[in-house]
Amino acid sequence: INEILASLGDTYLNIDTLLHQATEYLIEFVKKLYTGISDTFIGLIFSIYILADKDRLRAGAKKITTAIVGKDRKDGVINTAREIDHAFGGFIQGKIVNAIIIFVLTFIAFWAFGIPYPQLLALIIGITDIGES
Repeated sequence: INEILASLGDTYLNIDTLLHQATEYLIEFVKKLYTGISDTFIGLIFSIYILADKDRLRAGAKKITTAIVGKDRKDGVINTAREIDHAFGGFIQGKIVNAIIIFVLTFIAFWAFGIPYPQLLALIIGITDIGES
């Protein structure tokens, strides 16, 4: 009887530890999910605000640039900022085109080999390719 009670006690402790760990994991998951959703929502609102007032923001940025670097160097700073914007824009466009190509090729390969859910898997691979450097 002592062995059975000891075995039941050990089983109860294992289940208790497992439930405690699962609860902690679930709480962390919910926190991260909430943070991700709220960050996305705030970013969306912020980007809409910037796009709506881009002309005023551009004029304000030119005034601030003139105040910081002076009238004689303002045009050079603005041209440099335009070149940087053009380079980053080209980089991002290139990454998106590359991701689309990866998506299409992966979809064709998965479909040809009969792998289940080829669209979903190819989409995940294409999206994660954007983050690769």
